[in-house]
Amino acid sequence: MWKLKIIIKELWKSFLFLPGTFIHELTHLIVALLLGAKIKSFTIIPRVKFIDRNHYTVVYGSVEFSPKISAFNFLIGMAPLLMLIPIYLILEHLHFFQYNGTYWELYFDELLAFSNWFYISILLELLSGCLPSTQDIKMSFEGLFSFSGLVMFVIIGFIVLTMYR
Repeated sequence: MWKLKIIIKELWKSFLFLPGTFIHELTHLIVALLLGAKIKSFTIIPRVKFIDRNHYTVVYGSVEFSPKISAFNFLIGMAPLLMLIPIYLILEHLHFFQYNGTYWELYFDELLAFSNWFYISILLELLSGCLPSTQDIKMSFEGLFSFSGLVMFVIIGFIVLTMYR
């Protein structure tokens, strides 16, 4: 009975975060495909994993893949951060922030207006989906500190240094 209560509670939360979860996992999938990774599975069906009676974890969605180069794990793992671009474009399109000659200003009065609540809900979903999960961060660091990741880091550093000389 206690497992059923936890599952119902977590399924309710997963329903609320479903659009953000879908976009989050979709960005992983798109970047993995662009980098030539072999996709093994894609799911946004939540799973509750019980450790014991008082401890459990929830996996809201996942993409399993095999990258061609381990350094690509970094790019695939941090892919949800790409969603910050549409968030910026939506805010800019709705004139929620503007450059006043010295710095960018965010207009909270316009942002919190009743007529903009629909856009606010979309932005909050995108923001919740763009946060890298613990697994994303772990995978990214494994890719970054792999041999190919370090080689890629040195090459990019060399290119940047030669551009700014």
